[in-house]
Amino acid sequence: MEGVIRLTKLLGSLDWFFDKDERRIYRKGIPFGAPADHTDIPRKPVDTVMIYPNAAKDVETTQYPYAELFRDFAAAACRPNAVVVTYGYGFGDDHVNRVLLDMLTIPSTHLVIMAYSIDDRLQAFVEKTREAQVSLLRRSSFSTIRSRG
Repeated sequence: MEGVIRLTKLLGSLDWFFDKDERRIYRKGIPFGAPADHTDIPRKPVDTVMIYPNAAKDVETTQYPYAELFRDFAAAACRPNAVVVTYGYGFGDDHVNRVLLDMLTIPSTHLVIMAYSIDDRLQAFVEKTREAQVSLLRRSSFSTIRSRG
């Protein structure tokens, strides 16, 4: 799948870690399709979250390591024939919305939005786009993960 799919979790990432002893942030690449018991997958993903919801989130993403994450995201999205699929994104983050809108200036790109419902933020975002470039999958069946246990 190398070069075919790129999976990104922008607001915090499972492969970014904070080493408390060395007081440094580093990225440990997790192989695509790694099994759940892979040694590099954190046992407590909450320990890897780095951007918490706050008013300064937009500014914080210009600093390391977030700037690298967003640069990678923008580089992958803003290219011909790119498709971005969002799941669980509320369209309330201007720094993410800007990348998505920049991507949609390229006519061959496409945005797939999986949403439980359409709220004011999502509606406002969609109104800035061309209908042919956005697929809105709106239903609970597209936006709910159910446990089978």
